[in-house]
Amino acid sequence: MKSLENNILLNKLTSLKQQLIDLNVFEERNINPESEKALTFSFVVYSLQRFLSNNDVNDIIDMITDGGDDCDIDICQIDTEQEGEINLNLFQAKFKNEQNLDKTIGANEVDKFLNHVRQIFIEANTENLSMNLYLKNKYTEFQDIIRNYSYSDVHINLYFVTNGADINEQEKNKLKNFQSQHNIINSYKIFNEYDFFVNDRRKVGKKEISVYGNTLPINFGINAYIANIKAYELAKLFDECGEILLDRNVRRLLKSEINKNISYSLINDPKMFWYKNNGISIVCKNVEPIKVMGEEKLILEDPYIINGGQTTKTLYNLFKGLPEEDKQPFYEAYVMVRVYQTTDEDKTSAIIYGTNNQNKITLFDLKSGNENLKKIKGYFATKGITLIIYRDTEEKITPESINSETLLQTYCSIYKEIPNRAKISRSKITELYYDEVYDDVDNADNLLCSYYLYKYIIAENKKHNEEHLLHSIYAMLYIMTKKYPELKSNYSGDVAKKAYDEALSFLTDLTNDQKNKNESYTHHNFFKSELSKKKIDEKLNIEEPSND
Repeated sequence: MKSLENNILLNKLTSLKQQLIDLNVFEERNINPESEKALTFSFVVYSLQRFLSNNDVNDIIDMITDGGDDCDIDICQIDTEQEGEINLNLFQAKFKNEQNLDKTIGANEVDKFLNHVRQIFIEANTENLSMNLYLKNKYTEFQDIIRNYSYSDVHINLYFVTNGADINEQEKNKLKNFQSQHNIINSYKIFNEYDFFVNDRRKVGKKEISVYGNTLPINFGINAYIANIKAYELAKLFDECGEILLDRNVRRLLKSEINKNISYSLINDPKMFWYKNNGISIVCKNVEPIKVMGEEKLILEDPYIINGGQTTKTLYNLFKGLPEEDKQPFYEAYVMVRVYQTTDEDKTSAIIYGTNNQNKITLFDLKSGNENLKKIKGYFATKGITLIIYRDTEEKITPESINSETLLQTYCSIYKEIPNRAKISRSKITELYYDEVYDDVDNADNLLCSYYLYKYIIAENKKHNEEHLLHSIYAMLYIMTKKYPELKSNYSGDVAKKAYDEALSFLTDLTNDQKNKNESYTHHNFFKSELSKKKIDEKLNIEEPSND
């Protein structure tokens, strides 16, 4: 990274560092806020924020394993959103000071990281290994989750993040060899580009693409065109624009198996590529069809790919890596593009949703313009709480904050009384209840009570070491408000303490009982199942709330 770009990054890290101070994160992690470690820790947190497009520190902080006894693993993020599949994302993040911006991650650092990944997450050989509390918790959670998955359903993705130089050939070979030796390693990726750290959505400008055949103009309130272009044109467009082209794409980080299928299809059967691919959707400020010496072209002003980023980036990487004599398939394969001309954010959000809804996107991805949600956000602000409703927001986030997805899960656990469904999937809860909950003008106080209870549980859980606490937060919310219904309408710290203590004992007894009855029991699967709700309700019927 260049010195000027690094200074911009440092400004962002300084801002995040202050936020971590305000949230008492450094105090909890025994980090001196004035030390160099505070800056490097902020870099790790910022890297995960960029990866997940989630600026809510409270929502991601437990995924940060960086610190003493971290086994060279700085971030451990477990993704179970895709049904029947688990992705374990492991990071090593290396912050370079001004004098070392030309340095790579380092072969020794890569070696140590890979050795620990193998020992912990592949061989499960941790008996003589010293792990800090955060890594140990993530390891325990991972082991609990994978008990009911087959080997082929588990994917480990390795990420290296640095503001320094790209890895060298020696380091690349280490990663390639490690992946070839272990089928469970799905992908590895290096993040060291300025766009990853800042992604400031700079203007792309005017770009020209050549069209095969005629373009089909369409206008049902938005000016649009459907056209066919060569795969080469798509690779060229990305080459000219870079990562900025994907700024509006909701899924920038991709799984390698899908990429391999795209590459195989293009190289081995380029004439069938058009039929096998869903096409590309582009939104831009202006579209102008022109003819140059009989050849049709589209002039696109500030284009952004909103669907098809995976295809685009894969084709570009393939094209760039092939020798010139092997690039012929790019001139034989065609891709359908749909180009939308609009600068209206609401219309853009609707198009993004419509073109991506087969792979559910989050509230942040939709960048919802819901007016009532904005009012709720304003109401939360009067209480000193930041309700985060946009992904990658640059707003100042207060020490008290929550994102709207987590808040929706919390609300549904309490007021919809579906704690197991809230745990199953954020995206499913969003799909089913987002409009109903956030469109209701009378929900603001209930949402506020949900926030207070959620934050109380998060704080209390840090004082206890019961394993089920990694999985039972939504069940805890349900039980607390079932035992003490007054918490639904009037939050009280004293009542919350009683409710929490009783719910903790309740769930510890329940999970121990379930373990004894079922050899294949796991906390992860139990709390996602209808059985957990059934067993909780049965137990609640015979246990009356305490009156002291």
